[in-house]
This record gives sequence, C-alpha cells and structure tokens, in this order.
Amino acid sequence: MTTDKKVSFYKNKPETLPRFVYRRLTQALLAQSNSRPDLLKAALSELNGDHPDLRKLKFFIPDALRKILTPEEILQLTAGMDDRRAHSRRLKMVFPHVSDEFSLDKDFLGSLFELDGGPELPRNAKFFAMGSCFARNIAEYLDASGYKTTTFAFTEDLNSPVSNAFLLDLASKSPEGQATDLTRWIRRIFPEYTEAEVNAEKVKRQAEVASLIKPLASADCVILTLGNIVDFFQGHDSQATPLGEKIFPKYIALPDTEDVRLNSSAASRLKRQGAILRLASYGETCEAIRSCIRSVRALTQAPIVITVSPVPIDSVIGLVEPELKSAIEVDCVSKSRLRSALHEILVSERATHSSLYYFPSFEIVRWVAPMLDMPIFGLDDAAARHVSSPILDAVCSLFLQKFLKLDASTTNRPAGTEEKTSNKPQLTYSFGMQYSLRGPQDG
Repeated sequence: MTTDKKVSFYKNKPETLPRFVYRRLTQALLAQSNSRPDLLKAALSELNGDHPDLRKLKFFIPDALRKILTPEEILQLTAGMDDRRAHSRRLKMVFPHVSDEFSLDKDFLGSLFELDGGPELPRNAKFFAMGSCFARNIAEYLDASGYKTTTFAFTEDLNSPVSNAFLLDLASKSPEGQATDLTRWIRRIFPEYTEAEVNAEKVKRQAEVASLIKPLASADCVILTLGNIVDFFQGHDSQATPLGEKIFPKYIALPDTEDVRLNSSAASRLKRQGAILRLASYGETCEAIRSCIRSVRALTQAPIVITVSPVPIDSVIGLVEPELKSAIEVDCVSKSRLRSALHEILVSERATHSSLYYFPSFEIVRWVAPMLDMPIFGLDDAAARHVSSPILDAVCSLFLQKFLKLDASTTNRPAGTEEKTSNKPQLTYSFGMQYSLRGPQDG
C-alpha cells in the first residue's frame, strides 16, 4: 500500500546558513522589523564575513530582492560586495552555491564562464552559421545587431557531427568529386529512381552544397553547432572501417522535416537496405568532429566557434539501443557523449588548427537556466524544443561580448548599420509563472 506522505528532505538545514542571507534580508525588509539601513548593514557584514561557504557565493543581488530595494539601496549593497564579487570571478572551478543568485545577467554569466581569449574580428565581420534551429537563432541575433550572417540550417535530427562531416567533406571536394559521391549515394538509397531522377536529385544537392561553400569560405567567423549523435550506420562500430564508409548519410536519405511519419518512412527505406539506427560511438563521434574541423579548414582559415545545441532530439523511433527506452534518455546520452568528445577533439585539434573556440550555449541553457523562474523551453510558442526568448537573448548577447567585445549599446554597431526592428514576440513574465504573449509568432 502506498501513501502520499510528504518528506521534509532539508529540515535539518537552518536558515542561519550563509546561503539564506538574501532570503532573510528579503523577509526582514518586507516585515519592516528594523530600520532598512540597519538591515542592509547587517547583511553586508554577513556577506563579508569569514564563513567558508562564502567562498562559494557569486555576490550578485537576486532579482527577487532587487524588486523591493530602492536604487540607492541596490548601489549600497552592490558596492559593499564589490571586492568579494571580483574575487569570486576568479573561482570559476567552484559551482555557485546559492541558487538565488543565478541570473542571465552578463556579469553573472561572466563569473561562470571564461569570456577572454576570443578571436579578433573586424567590426564589419561576416558570419557563417551551420547547424539546426539553434544556429539559426544565433544568426538571427547577429543579423539584427547589424552583422552580415549567412545560415545553412536544417532540423535538429539532421544536425549530427556525422551528417555534418559528410556534408562538409562534399563541400571540400571538387565539383567532379561531389557529383561522383552524390550520384553513388542517390542510386544506392533510391534504387527505384530513373537516371533522369538521379541526375535531377544530384543537381539539386550539388546546388545546395555550392550555396554552402561561398559564404563559408568568405566568412570572418564560422559558427558550427552540433546537435546529436544519432545516425544510420551500415553496421555496428568497427574501428577498422573509416567513418565515411559505414554510414548512410542523413543529408541525402532523410527529409529536412520534423514530420514523424515522413521520417519513419525514410527510416524504413534505409532499414530495408541494411541500415541500423544507433548512437555513434565515442570514437566515431570524435572522428566525425575532427573531420568537420578539417573540412572547414580546407575552405577557410577563419576562426571556428563550435557550440552544442541545447535543443532536445525530436524522434528516435526504431533506434537499436535496447537499454534506452525513451527519447529523453537518448537525448541525455547523446548530448553527454557529444560534449565529452568535443572537449577531447578541441584539445587535440588546437595544436594544429589555430583559432578554434568553444562557446558554452549548451551549459547556459541546461545548467544556468534551470535555476531561473521561467520555462527554459516553450515560453514563446509552447514548443517543448524551442529555447525561450529571454534565454536565447542572454546566450546571443554573451556571444557578442565574448567574440566581438561589444556592450549592449547601439553605439557599438558597425558603421553604416541601423537599428533593426525585430518581429520576435514581445514577452512579459512574472515569478508567479503567469505569462502573456504579444506580437507575431513563427512556426
């Protein structure tokens, strides 16, 4: 027999602990139990004390507390924590202890992530972004900020390093080499096609590859967003077989859609030809990421910024992974393996390929945003795989801060550009989790 008995898991955590300092101050100010100056003075004395837990604080005023402080009190509290905050910025290897301090403020994010050491880009920099809708979001933000940006985007399920490696390898080949590879794969995946249909599909695909090459080669910065490690393979992992010889390229085999029925039909076609839908192994993931970097380097020496998309995978129906029983489990394993492999490859590839950077968009969405009082996904359009606009804004703004060294003012826009009006939905949100939406919506 089961009961609904509630357990007080943290009943032994006294509110006198340092991490409760902001909550105690908030409650005291609301209760007006003492004079406000005395309450602020006591809180600052505690925040500047010698308790060992204080080394784990970031010393940022929580939003809930800011709402009840006057501008003068905010200045007083901020100034009183300046020295501790400056010191805490150097302790990025300590996970922030106080959930109340988490925010999307650039200074707070700067206390968590290293924002120095980005590439030196011209003020009229041209960007090329490749990946899923998350890459498109970054490109849209850069474009709205006055920077010329070209996007080569596709759905999240197509956005794997294996699929990207195939596409970028095509782009690095001669037109004749592209035609040969495309024709071979189209004939294999679509054996029912006539020669005329094969040729038409080859021409279409080669035109897509051509549209990728020119803006990539001329970009001042290449943004490569990786999404997942789910692909169709000709068998299980074999270290003796090169990656390109054991895959069925999703770029050719799958439609660029999130329609489950169309994707299932395409998957069934591949399975009849012996394809296995599985997660790439760690070694295969490393090989694919390395191939992506080297193919880009065959076209340009521009700085490469690699990110991991925080967007969950869409559909993995037919996956041959008996221990994984749900799309959420698959997404967890996929993102974990992808991020780990990317770390290893960045370390090794930087030795021979300069101007190679990582941007922590994945970490901001999956580790910082959960501490906030808003939905991480779906705020704008109720889509569980669309990152909420306030979080996207913070991620993209941080990207500019890291790689362009700009602040939020429009005076830092490139010469000759004007403020652009965004048709992004205008949002209002509260800590009561009640939301209203005004303005146009996209799909």
